[in-house]
Amino acid sequence: METFLRRRCGLSRWTANALARAPALEAVAWWLGLRQASARDLAPPYVLFTGFALIVMNLGRRRPGEPSAYSIFNDRFERLPGQFTADDVDDVVMRRR
Repeated sequence: METFLRRRCGLSRWTANALARAPALEAVAWWLGLRQASARDLAPPYVLFTGFALIVMNLGRRRPGEPSAYSIFNDRFERLPGQFTADDVDDVVMRRR
């Protein structure tokens, strides 16, 4: 974020660092961007892009040993109804059904 603010927006290193580190300043910068987008009738795409960007930026990798969302809600590791597994593929290939 700081690099983007320095290179693309031409801000000084100190200003870019302050904006990149302060959530309140980020909110103000987003709001100012929304005002500019609204003046150009681009507010809905601005908000949608913001939502997609937040989703992508907050995707992470699961660490070894960390439970997945599936395992949290499926304590006994039961197959879900209609779940297609490797056993189903094997049955189809071997024409067992």
